[in-house]
Amino acid sequence: MQLDNDAFHKAYVLIIPDKIILIFLPAYSPELNPSEKMLQKIKGDFTNKYFNNIDKLTVSLLWNL
Repeated sequence: MQLDNDAFHKAYVLIIPDKIILIFLPAYSPELNPSEKMLQKIKGDFTNKYFNNIDKLTVSLLWNL
């Protein structure tokens, strides 16, 4: 399982099944995290835009994916 290096992904007491291996991304490497790329696209598509209601926001979001 790939995880970013955030503190809430680490615990002192954590039970991990034998077949699961935790792989942490290097610190300060958002370019390696696939979710960061999606968030960057969403932020770029919605920056400085006004939506009158949630329906218009939803349509815009679905249209841009």
